[in-house]
Amino acid sequence: MFALWRIMSFNNKWIDYNKMYRFNLNPVIFLGTADNAIQNIEVNWSKQLLLQFKVMTILGCTPIIATPFIWQSQYTLNAISSCRDLLELEKGLKLIGKQNVETADEYYRLRVRETEVVKYFDIMESSPFKAEIPGATPLNWRKAVAPEIKLQYRPDSVETWFRRLFVEDTENYYDDLSIKSKSIELLSGKYSTIGRNKAEYLINKINERAINSHFSRAFVESAYFPTYNHNGVRHIINRTSALYQAANSIANNSALFTTDKILKYLPRSVQITAISPSKVSPLNPYIFTDVFSTIGVKREAWCYLNGQTIEKIINTYNPLSEFVILYKNFFLERLFHYSEKGIVPSYNLIVKELRRDLFLNNEWEFIERILHVNYSYTVGILAAVAANHLGYNPITVGAGAKRVVDFAQNFFYKTSFIEILKMRKRLKRYLNEIRLL
Repeated sequence: MFALWRIMSFNNKWIDYNKMYRFNLNPVIFLGTADNAIQNIEVNWSKQLLLQFKVMTILGCTPIIATPFIWQSQYTLNAISSCRDLLELEKGLKLIGKQNVETADEYYRLRVRETEVVKYFDIMESSPFKAEIPGATPLNWRKAVAPEIKLQYRPDSVETWFRRLFVEDTENYYDDLSIKSKSIELLSGKYSTIGRNKAEYLINKINERAINSHFSRAFVESAYFPTYNHNGVRHIINRTSALYQAANSIANNSALFTTDKILKYLPRSVQITAISPSKVSPLNPYIFTDVFSTIGVKREAWCYLNGQTIEKIINTYNPLSEFVILYKNFFLERLFHYSEKGIVPSYNLIVKELRRDLFLNNEWEFIERILHVNYSYTVGILAAVAANHLGYNPITVGAGAKRVVDFAQNFFYKTSFIEILKMRKRLKRYLNEIRLL
């Protein structure tokens, strides 16, 4: 295993993607779920976004959204307008923009100029990429979100990374979902030299645009539509959206939270921390809320917490902030346990065990296990967990693993069994005070 990691680390492409990541349980998280192109009209998406905004903040993460999403998506706009107070918190929700663009209104006017060419693209009638042009979707975002609201700068260029990831994917023969593979499949290139040549020509044409001119998901769709099969084009668009969201994650030096569907289209070679609603990770807000449901806290209740209450939760010492620390460390301990056995736990299994051991199991056996496990072995297991469940390059997480293990051991040495029982009681009382119960 170590030999494989070492080989990967000497590949320039891997080093390029991995050098910026460190082991971190309180990361900035880019919300791909706020992207109108991947939202599902069959669910209450605004409520899902509210849940993600608020629970991620309580978990110590910083959720961020690309500013154009507020004039492209009704769901995203509704969610943000319902929790504008989160935008005022130092560690709360942030809108992200380019350097030297200070407000949402400035960014809107800039995007009008940058995306003007999109109206000349021949794309599907129902294409979500029509909304790339500001004003194409009749959303009164200025009323819902103040146009003078300040933006947070991203440290790198999304456009540069998107172009780069896309061009690299057109050279990827080894992934069945790559732009290369799907283009060859779409043009019957698997069975025909003519089809393969057509695919190569089309890819070269797109790459030329990606390198030299305006490049966006709308352009990619227009390059394939209406000539080719709609279902085949949708695969390519899904892959392109996955690359676009990965580019946002890299440019913002952040983790990515996206849909299960888009996560499947994310290339394995792009090493970012990527999470979805069904992925087993201590950063997944849905696991956290499902654990709390066993003591009567309904998932939708988290959506109704206001910014003032959330600010108190994250900035003061209280039973819920204390529990969040315990939850994350215990979650990691469960992942150690499964890594030892070579098991990848399912969503339902990890929720069941967390519910049992954090709220219903009076023995709390995990304390004894974590205190008596060999120290160096624990650090090694944590590095493996970081790779398998958090999406990190194990080469870069040694120091982080040591810090987490040190913290966990110190925490549990100082916390007696009786104190933990008292903490559970204080937690329920506090949840009543903030109206979660």
